[in-house]
Amino acid sequence: MSIPSTVTTIQKDAFNISSSKLEKAIFKDISSLCAINFVNINSNPLYVAHHLYFSDSSVEVTKVTLPPIETIKPYTFAGASSITEVTVPEQVTKFDDDAFNGCSKISTVNYASEDRLKEMQYGSGISNPLYYGGTPVADFIFN
Repeated sequence: MSIPSTVTTIQKDAFNISSSKLEKAIFKDISSLCAINFVNINSNPLYVAHHLYFSDSSVEVTKVTLPPIETIKPYTFAGASSITEVTVPEQVTKFDDDAFNGCSKISTVNYASEDRLKEMQYGSGISNPLYYGGTPVADFIFN
C-alpha cells in the first residue's frame, strides 16, 4: 500500500486485522512518514504490513535517519520489523507513545551526543528505540 505524501492524518483503526493481507507500506520518504498523525496503532499500515519502503526505492528500509524535527509522533514506526539501525539527529528531543512498537530488530541507535541521549523524552509504551520489550539493543553510538 502506497501512502501519498499529502496524507497528514490516518484515522483510528484504518488498518486493523481485516487489512492483514498488506505486505508493504510505502511512503514518499522519511519526512512524509514522520509528518503523519496516526490516531492509534492500527492507523499505521506498517503495524500490519511490517515492511517499510520509500517510493524512490525497491529495497526494504533497514536503516533510518530521522529528519531534523523535534518530536517523533506516536506510532510512527510501529510494526516496522525490518529496521535494524536508527540515527537520531540533534533536533529530535522526544519520542512519543509507541513510536517504535514492534521494531524488534533494532540493534544500533546513533545519537548526536551523550547529552542528547540523557535529555531525550519518551512517551508511554515502546517509544525508546534503545529498547524493545525491555531488551537493550546491542549498540548505541554517539556521533
